[in-house]
Amino acid sequence: MAAESTSLSVIEERFFLCAICFNPLKEPKQLPCLHRYCRDCLNGHIIKGGESFRCPMCNLHCKTPTGGADGYKTDFYIKSVVEFIQLQNSFKQDNYKYCLGCGEIQAVIAYCFKCKSFLCDKWYRFHLDNYMVSDHQGHVLNLKTVEVSNFSLEKLASLTEDPRCHIHVKHAAQLCCGTCGNMPICVACTYGEHKGHELQEVKLLAKAEREKLEIQLSEINKYKTSLYELSNKVNVAREVFDTRVGDRMARLTLQHKKKYDHVNDEVKRSMAEMERTTMEINKRRENDINAAKAKCDEEMEQLQIRYDGVIAEKEQWYDGEVKQAKDRHGARNEELLNERRCLDSKLDDLQNRVDETKADVHEQFKDIMDHSKHTVSRYENFAALASTVLASNDEWTDARCLPDMYGATVPLLDDVKKEFPLLGLTGDPSIIDLPASFVDTVTLTNHPVAVLDVECRRESAWSVTGVTSTIGENIILSGCQSDSTTHITVVNLKGEVSTQRIIEMTEGESSYEAARFCESLTGPEERVATVCGSNQVGLFAVSSGDHAKSDIRDVDVKWPYWCTCVATDRAGKIYVGGIVNTVLVVNDKINLEGVLKLPGNVKDVKDMCVHDGGLVVCSMMGKNVTKYTMHGSAPSLISEFPRPDYDGRDWGPVSVCADSNSFLYVLWWNSHHRLLTQYNQDGRSLLMATLVDDDAQCIAAMMTKHDEKLLLVTRSSSKIYIFDLVS
Repeated sequence: MAAESTSLSVIEERFFLCAICFNPLKEPKQLPCLHRYCRDCLNGHIIKGGESFRCPMCNLHCKTPTGGADGYKTDFYIKSVVEFIQLQNSFKQDNYKYCLGCGEIQAVIAYCFKCKSFLCDKWYRFHLDNYMVSDHQGHVLNLKTVEVSNFSLEKLASLTEDPRCHIHVKHAAQLCCGTCGNMPICVACTYGEHKGHELQEVKLLAKAEREKLEIQLSEINKYKTSLYELSNKVNVAREVFDTRVGDRMARLTLQHKKKYDHVNDEVKRSMAEMERTTMEINKRRENDINAAKAKCDEEMEQLQIRYDGVIAEKEQWYDGEVKQAKDRHGARNEELLNERRCLDSKLDDLQNRVDETKADVHEQFKDIMDHSKHTVSRYENFAALASTVLASNDEWTDARCLPDMYGATVPLLDDVKKEFPLLGLTGDPSIIDLPASFVDTVTLTNHPVAVLDVECRRESAWSVTGVTSTIGENIILSGCQSDSTTHITVVNLKGEVSTQRIIEMTEGESSYEAARFCESLTGPEERVATVCGSNQVGLFAVSSGDHAKSDIRDVDVKWPYWCTCVATDRAGKIYVGGIVNTVLVVNDKINLEGVLKLPGNVKDVKDMCVHDGGLVVCSMMGKNVTKYTMHGSAPSLISEFPRPDYDGRDWGPVSVCADSNSFLYVLWWNSHHRLLTQYNQDGRSLLMATLVDDDAQCIAAMMTKHDEKLLLVTRSSSKIYIFDLVS
């Protein structure tokens, strides 16, 4: 990176101000982060911090040197620039200054950087013509010809006298002592105090340090855009996180209200039934008593005592019957009221847990924002300082300043590269321990409520290998049409086909690769993600029938496998599974977002689904169903589903799905039969198992306008079995 000549006028004034007193720097002391402060200001700041303190500008943790601020290096380069700026400011005031030669106040026209004094016209000519001060001539600045706006750092460096030996101050420095922090020394010092030290020629040292810093600055600038975008990413992530949590809470609150209203209706029905039963009993009591009284009045007076006893007996009998009815309904009412109180308590506990976790996550967002602000401050300070030093083209400045600047880039580069996993999790509310649902029980009917026979265009190799549904109550089937084509078929709840898209396979792919799998994407557009063969992933628009496909190898060149399944999540991400343990994560633009490497024992992934922040995987070779985390590139095991022990047969999983209340359903296979199972919301308990059509291939949950269904589709016969899910 070639350094360009930089005018002092383009450097912001704040760069040369102390961030503590806001005045021009006096005896500037440089911290490890390259921020500078007046020596006295830094001493006052250090006293407050004790054994350590933080940089006021970037918050870097610094240890207090033994000598306080004097223990830090003086930034002679910035000190000289500040002195020159003060000299510039004096130019603007008037031309009458103290002349060193005359010893009087005169109209001055020049400044000698070696004498460090103004010169009148007479002594200016003396400096130019007299051999006694010939070594001053290269350090004299004519004030009438210089333009302050064009006065560059390189010009300033050429006028400033080279440093002198720190011991023999009358000798010009000729070497740098690397052992003593690149201290300028003369030749005589090599035989004295600096004998045996690492000595370097200033031009070579300056060249090496400049090249080293330019490489590091180029590396840091690669991350400049991402550094400035970090705060925006935090704001977007926080907004997405709050939206996702809000959506989940709204859904749970709606479920709570539905359940609460249901219990309330039960209470009202029970109370009404108790009142109706009581009224019926009292009416029968009144009728019986009136009948007995009428009979008593009709008979003779001597029977009065007998009928009084009968009346008393009947009163007692019906009082007991009323009491039994009240006890029976009262107990049920108490159960329902307790359930209602439990629902309220659960919602309160849930809201408290959400509030606490949101507060904790927001605090982590604040820490990331603070890190971003401090890192930007350190980067801007480093970039400004590096550009001015590199622009000066002064070898002594390079030799003394660049090593410290390079040292400061190491922790800066680490902070610039730092990643924040939280920003990738905020679209998933599962980082808050929310319950799957307020619904405790979902009953899968033992028999289908409907069976649809799909009538559509078929060829000899026809099969269905995937099923999903959309919010428009459409059923999407996908699979093989022929040896060289696949199909995507849209069916309604009456079994009528509205759209069938036939897709040609790439030349050379086998019929095994022609199996197509599908899963719907969340959103009102009714889009379906599909995968097929060894390299095809696509998006199907239900309304138009358009299918846009891409080559997986354009997303991940290392993908060498057959696609065997696809899953999606609420954030619009698509998960592509294959015959090995690699799962690709792409967005709805088919751009790669990550790779999940499942444990090595997971082979031949037949199906998978996203479930409450985890990935449920059916492994045909392992003959098991497992759930893994989705955070990071190496998922860890959450749980393994219990395998069905049905008729003593050996079962392998072929399809899995979850309903809106997070109950899970797995279709199992052996060489003769198919078994449909239901699991609870964490997958640890097997709730039921029932044999289904021996040609069954895949399952999916479907939400209709009125209730939820479970779809079971056969491979060859194209039957769709519809089961009710009753909650």
